[in-house]
Amino acid sequence: MCSSLRLLQAAHGAFQVFTAKELHVIDETALAALRNGETERALEGLARDGKAYINRDGASLDTLVHELLHCHAHEDFHQLGKRWIEGATEFFTIEAMEKGGLTPTHSYPEEEGVLRALLASGYSLESLKIFYFQGGDNTLSEWIDRHCYRSWKKVNEAVRHGDWPRARYGLRRKTRFL
Repeated sequence: MCSSLRLLQAAHGAFQVFTAKELHVIDETALAALRNGETERALEGLARDGKAYINRDGASLDTLVHELLHCHAHEDFHQLGKRWIEGATEFFTIEAMEKGGLTPTHSYPEEEGVLRALLASGYSLESLKIFYFQGGDNTLSEWIDRHCYRSWKKVNEAVRHGDWPRARYGLRRKTRFL
């Protein structure tokens, strides 16, 4: 766990102090019981109530980093919903792994793609990290309404329904004609 915490501190330490959380390494059956039918896909890990659960039968190298990030995400960011949370957590996992010279697995490529589209449209990485780690007002929705092709309502609806092309399309920067 210490090396995962060092990776996180190196990549995101300006926004959050990373501390050891309660860690449980369990088998896939026990992990499935914790999920309570929340997802149809096999999970490598799960974070719940500030505790990280790792699937000893199928975790990848970056699973612990990903689950520790979930444990450090601010409750305000959780209000956006599961797919936004997974996208940001995966994006920050990849950033930490690459900064540490390791190859990430990209476990949530569609959600990650939406975050990359958001950043490509001009939303700052610093603003995203502040909101994810420290919380505060959801200025993300206002920013999307002002700067992106589609409104926050339409983009968020696409994200919640897993309509990834529509979500990425909606996050394109508005063009201004003279």
